[in-house]
Amino acid sequence: FAALPVAPFFALLVYLDFHREAEPVDVGREIFVTFLVYGVGWIIVPLVMMLVTKLLGMSRGFVPMMVAYNWTTVPQIIIQALAALPGGIGLISLELSGAILFTVVVYILVFEWYVIRTALQTTAITAVAIVILLETLGILINLIAYN
Repeated sequence: FAALPVAPFFALLVYLDFHREAEPVDVGREIFVTFLVYGVGWIIVPLVMMLVTKLLGMSRGFVPMMVAYNWTTVPQIIIQALAALPGGIGLISLELSGAILFTVVVYILVFEWYVIRTALQTTAITAVAIVILLETLGILINLIAYN
């Protein structure tokens, strides 16, 4: 259910991304692909984490981790959207906007690490590996969808 309240903020991020395009795009196709990627992301993470927690002997922590991970995605996307907005509408320079977004991404990665480490009651390095796995998976999904 966490995907629903955050959808308007995700839509804002998509709009700001389209707004930066220099070349004309097929808006209908881009919106379809973007929301398909959004949905796939919400489905694939639990499937991957089910396998990962089983392989690492942490199955007991799967449900608490997924509940926490899903709901912490809500403030993450809201913060990203709010951080992107001033640069996206020209209130601040692209350089400053990039610096703010970089800071937000670092915060989000640390936040994800903390949630995973706490929910799975695991080591710091294992939580880092899981964050890297999930972020890599997200990058791969986007590369496949948009190329």
